[in-house]
Amino acid sequence: MGIGILRSFILLCSFGGSLGLTHELTELGDCNEVSKFDSVVSLLDERANTFVGWSHVDSENLARLGLKLTPDFYRVDESKYSPNEECGDSSTLNLNLLVKLSDWTQQHPNGIESSLATSDVKLESIGAVEVVFRLVSADTSVISEDHIVQRYGDVAPAKTLSGLDDGLVTLGFTMFESGALDQATRSLNLDVKISIDQHARADRWLRLIIPITDFSAYFQKNYQDEAVNINDHLNSLISGLRITAETYQGKQLRNLLGDDWSESIPETVNEIGIEFRRIGLVK
Repeated sequence: MGIGILRSFILLCSFGGSLGLTHELTELGDCNEVSKFDSVVSLLDERANTFVGWSHVDSENLARLGLKLTPDFYRVDESKYSPNEECGDSSTLNLNLLVKLSDWTQQHPNGIESSLATSDVKLESIGAVEVVFRLVSADTSVISEDHIVQRYGDVAPAKTLSGLDDGLVTLGFTMFESGALDQATRSLNLDVKISIDQHARADRWLRLIIPITDFSAYFQKNYQDEAVNINDHLNSLISGLRITAETYQGKQLRNLLGDDWSESIPETVNEIGIEFRRIGLVK
């Protein structure tokens, strides 16, 4: 399904999900259900995992982050891609993704990133991102809006705190061109944040289809963003995809408080237990 077809399709359909977005989130009968989309490039499936990751979680900051398990639990390495009995022993990528709510410094304590398994592809050839996954309720902990007010009500009014998070699981997806990790250079990024009601959707295999038109495009240099029209950059080469846990607007308390923020404010971490079965770029 190409971009032009997707645009027409979006006008005819309304999918439940994050405000203003048109992604499709559907429940699957099982984790081995075959994709109905033509693949541009597969980043994760039963045959291979192209994702690597990072983790800033160590024994020294566990207490500060409020995490009770060992750093090994939050690391991202080849051991996390392992046979899943429920999928007929096909491998899944099993992670606990983290996002901080107070400080923007290393606001993603861990995450995953893939360089395209083949050569870079033009943005115009990508219709959507497809993700087959399951949220694991036993490993998921997201602070509710009421508890945010209880925790931070002494440093900010409820009106301000309402912009911090909404109590739902949020995943961030970022596509980028080569050189995007070098902040000294100006490079194209496209990102979108997808909120999922973990209370209604956890422990079920789901397929998420994110049309390319849901992504916001921008150039970034020195962490300064310059919004651009995605249609003006369809010839750009996309070299990778990053997935992180997020707050629903991608903000931390430090963004909201500015100079009033202090390192003495306690940290809060949202934790998303997730099993990825398939991730790919599709037409």
